[in-house]
Amino acid sequence: MINRIFLIVCVALVSFTGCGSDDTSDNENDMVIPVIPSNSDVRIQLSSGSGGTRAALDSDDGTNTFEANDLGIFCLANGFVENTKFDKTITWDPLHQHAKYYRLLDNVKADAVKKTKTEDGTAYTDIEFYADNGTEKEIKYYPLSNWLTYQFYGYYPRTTEITGDANNVYADIPITGKEDVIHGYTDNTAPNAYSAKYFRETANINTSAKMAFEHKLIQVQFHCIAGMKGGVVDEKAKDLIIKKVEVCDVPEKVRLVVASTDKEANGTLSITEATDTKYTVRGDNDGEFVPVRVSETKQELGQGIMLPPLNTDGANGLKQQYRVRITLAQATGGEEKMLDVFPDAVLTSEEGKFTKAGTLYNVVLTIYSPEDIRLNATLAPWITDDKEYDVQY
Repeated sequence: MINRIFLIVCVALVSFTGCGSDDTSDNENDMVIPVIPSNSDVRIQLSSGSGGTRAALDSDDGTNTFEANDLGIFCLANGFVENTKFDKTITWDPLHQHAKYYRLLDNVKADAVKKTKTEDGTAYTDIEFYADNGTEKEIKYYPLSNWLTYQFYGYYPRTTEITGDANNVYADIPITGKEDVIHGYTDNTAPNAYSAKYFRETANINTSAKMAFEHKLIQVQFHCIAGMKGGVVDEKAKDLIIKKVEVCDVPEKVRLVVASTDKEANGTLSITEATDTKYTVRGDNDGEFVPVRVSETKQELGQGIMLPPLNTDGANGLKQQYRVRITLAQATGGEEKMLDVFPDAVLTSEEGKFTKAGTLYNVVLTIYSPEDIRLNATLAPWITDDKEYDVQY
């Protein structure tokens, strides 16, 4: 590792651009304002844990470790180191003249990498940062001068569509049906967390900031089974082949609250645009969907599809239902005949269904054979009116 030598220079300037050491002045009339001329010797280390589902991001059973490429990480100022004489208001406004101090890591590209501690074999997930060019890994450091404390916020998949204000950071994330959306943040309220000074304290040496991620979407796994008629399996339903399953009315993107001074808002989803689309259930490993012939045994249809959770009252613009469209073919005499299927099935938020982020919902489609249209008709005979009618001209 490259040895780093830092020099702290102090000047008597009462302004944001003054400087000072980690210690405060003994003179109560002095305002000592440190600057960040360079990095400290304390590296930023961030580890995480996450629950998992099968679709996009898996977590190992019992350890909650996971791997993912291209996360977005923020390190945002949230307070001041103890005894720091500074009364400026912290703002996350990206256009603020000192945003680089308040937004120490600003949507930095990172990877989540599974690792194992050599001393005890414990598994963990390490967050590895990239340089500004986005192609080379880089070690990040806390500021040399300790006056701000920070908290970390992370999400996946990373996007460059980042907006916000003094108190919030938002990410507009495309929905693909294939990718998970996860979010996490640290909430360490210990004195001086997180700063170089915090990690120089005996109890915190060689420790990392820890951030647990959570799933923000739901996963729906479709299954199919032949229906029952008169208490027995509908044998003709076994002639049907499911060629495609589509979920309609899905928003094309969601807005994620990556960071907020209102802790309750962290990680919440909303839909800010009314543009909807439909997504086709994919085959295993995101391959093409493999048609499934209906049988009396329940069968999986492709892989789970990732969707924004529904909401019972449409809060935050979230949907109250999705439509499911099935393409069916009937196998007769070695040939397949395409069938019209109408209406669409509906996934609804009634009774709280499909509303809990991080939940895998199993949906069973019960398939019945098409009924032939048969009509028995009768024709009434002509009835003779025995009366005679005169018509005058």
